[in-house]
Amino acid sequence: MVQQLDAAAVAERMAQTIRDRRVSVYPGEDGMATLSAVLPAPVARAVRSALEQYADAAVTEGDQRTRAQRMAHCLVDLVLRPGEHGLAPVQAKLTVVAAVRTLLGGDEPGEVDGDLVPPAMVRQLAATLGLMPDVQGTGDTASDPEKGLARAGQARELRNSAEVAARAGLAELLGVRRLAGTALDHRPHVALVDELRGRLVALTDASGLRRGEGLGPPAESPGYPPREALDRFVRSRDRRCRFPGCRARPPSADLDHTVPWSAGPTSAANLTCLCRYHHRLSHQAPGWRLRGLPDGGLEWTTPTGQVRTTRPPGYGTDEVRSSGRPAGRARSHPRPDRHGGDR
Repeated sequence: MVQQLDAAAVAERMAQTIRDRRVSVYPGEDGMATLSAVLPAPVARAVRSALEQYADAAVTEGDQRTRAQRMAHCLVDLVLRPGEHGLAPVQAKLTVVAAVRTLLGGDEPGEVDGDLVPPAMVRQLAATLGLMPDVQGTGDTASDPEKGLARAGQARELRNSAEVAARAGLAELLGVRRLAGTALDHRPHVALVDELRGRLVALTDASGLRRGEGLGPPAESPGYPPREALDRFVRSRDRRCRFPGCRARPPSADLDHTVPWSAGPTSAANLTCLCRYHHRLSHQAPGWRLRGLPDGGLEWTTPTGQVRTTRPPGYGTDEVRSSGRPAGRARSHPRPDRHGGDR
């Protein structure tokens, strides 16, 4: 809400915090220490993504290390033994979500891997990746009346040219047909959002729009696992674990059938994002009940009878909408099985 209502102040603070980026070491116990880096959120997400991929590639037969331990080892090797670590190069992957008006210079914040970021940072990231023309700052300094009308006219021309360049860049981005030579992992998706509630209505791309495909949730998948388009839609819609108060993000979440398969279909209305912990809780913890509502809400009932309803957060906000009394956490941690159960 602050980013939307006072975008100029947020941009000023963002510039200051970027100047404050740093790396620090904090001593710990038993000979350990914490290495901390203060970075722009997209950069930090990219670094983590790269380390996760290096860690996954570093698994060896009989390796007992956790993924987190391998990430720490890879970080040390990459920094202290550049060129000698033997690890194949990887590419960091980021999911960037931004409104059309944001890319064209508006004040609505965007998202990078689920983190809200100021609109100026979204545009700069798009320019850095070569997805949009770099028009940052063009026409941002309002003309000083003391500098005369000529300066004011020049500022207007710069703003107009920046808007034209941004619109052309956006049209080219949405119409891209080949990914070779771009920073894109796939063609950009176009989301149709109910602006009053911020709810995702449809997810398509420019080619789908040209083909005249209907706008709405993807069709049901015939089997147990959802097809790619349905999987992407549900994760994009929910954007968080749907347990009250949980903020786990969809990439690490399970897609759970609210009405268990095969009594319930593999459809957008019957699938929801749950982190592994709360997925287990919904199926295994005694006394907990989960029910899907016709409007897309999830009704959670605790063993003590408390009821809490959650709905996906609206786009343009970080708020996870919910109602009812807090459900709290389970009394005991449900034990996951080896394969993760119902996806």
